[in-house]
Parts: sequence; C-alpha cells; structure tokens
Amino acid sequence: MRSDNPKNNKNVMESLKNNKNVATHQVCHPLRASVAAFKTMKSQEEIEDTTGSGLVAPSCSPFVDFQIVQTHPDLLLYVDSLQKKNAEALSFYPTQVFEREAEKGRLFLGLLNGEPCGYIYVGAKGGDVKCHQVCIQYDARRRLYGAAMVQALEDYAEGSFSITLRCGFDLEANSFWASLGYRCISVQDGGIRRMRKINVWRKQLIAELFEDIAVEPAEGKADASVWRKNKQTGLVTQFVRGKAMKDYRAKIIGENVEVEHE
Repeated sequence: MRSDNPKNNKNVMESLKNNKNVATHQVCHPLRASVAAFKTMKSQEEIEDTTGSGLVAPSCSPFVDFQIVQTHPDLLLYVDSLQKKNAEALSFYPTQVFEREAEKGRLFLGLLNGEPCGYIYVGAKGGDVKCHQVCIQYDARRRLYGAAMVQALEDYAEGSFSITLRCGFDLEANSFWASLGYRCISVQDGGIRRMRKINVWRKQLIAELFEDIAVEPAEGKADASVWRKNKQTGLVTQFVRGKAMKDYRAKIIGENVEVEHE
C-alpha cells in the first residue's frame, strides 16, 4: 500500500482512539446499523447518510465523507480489482478466499463519498491477529484514510495481544507502519519472483512481560531478473513453502551464480 503521510498518521491515530465517534470508526452491517450508530455517535450531533445505507455520520467529524463497512454490493469485485492493480505490492489471494473471509467479517471496505476507496483483509481473532492486506487506491492516498482504516483494524483486534503483518522492503508502507507505532521484529526472505526481503511488523495491544525487540527494517529494491531468467530455462516451475521454499530459493540463486561465473 502506498500510504498516508507518516508525519500526520500518529496524531490521527491518537485522535481516533480518544474520540471513537468519528465516521471512520463505523463498521456497520445493515442489520446492525442502528446499534452501531448508537454506540459510535452518542453525544454528538448526527446527520443522515445520503447513500441509502441507513448509516449516520457526525456532522463535526473531519472524516464526515469517509466510512468503513463490512458489507457492500461491490465489496468482492472491488477488492479483487484493487488487489490486481497493486499486484507488485500485495500477496495474491483468489476470489474464493475473499468470498469466504467476507462471510466471516474479515474484510473492511473504506467508502469515500459513498464509493469504495480501499480495504483491509484481516485474519481471525486470537492472541495475535494477522493483517493480510491493506490497500488504498491511488487517488485516496496521503489523506489519512489509511490511518483511519488501521484504527478499525485495531478496534477489531481489541482483546488480542498483538497485530502482525508483513511488508516488502521496497514499499513506502514501511514508514507508514512505523509512524503508527508498529515495530519491525524480523526480516525474512521473500518469494522467488521478486527476490526481496520482507519486514515483519508487530504492535502490542496488551502489555506483555517482555516488549518486542525491534530490528532495523530492511530497505532495497525488488529484483525479478533471476525469476525471469530461470522461468525461461524451465527451472522455475512451482510454488513451494517452508523448508522446501528455502531449498528451492538456494537452488535458483546457486545455479544463477554459477552461470554468471562461467
């Protein structure tokens, strides 16, 4: 995700935590709209939403044109489309996964003036909540909507110990997560295709006996040249995971080095 201005994100997150009555905090199912509205809008003057969804937004909110919902007619179509447009920055998930996760309430859609502008895909609630994808469309970036969506993620994860996510070392989103209080706790090898490092970010939501030991996040540029070369020779033919992936990666890199030295 090409995210918002890091200098402003921390202040926005603090504001959202202190005042959860802003429209960005609305995570509404149509059948629960009145209950959610009561919880999030009490003590503030309200105005009726004009989208026909039955949602309401506080007139004094700086994000009065922005909402976060979990159901929408275009939810799956939009998420799949935005994922494909940002394929170089995101892990890929098939449409069937989004269909399943939407039913479980793990997709959050941002609406700007009633139109989809970004989404978050999260994992199951538990001790550690995984954030699988965060993406804001280009024309809505650097306007603090990303920080508002992350606040919705943290509200969803309330009661869990932490939130963890992975971010390619060549993405601007690394500074975004750092600005929101997330710590880089490890750097891992990424997939074969881009040959890039992956920064693992974590935020503790509940105080633990030991704080995370932060490491310096990796920086660099993705390099697909090895992938392209071995794809032409037929060496790159499958997707593997775990130890098999490490062995596969070493084989590709090793054979590529041998060719260069010949």
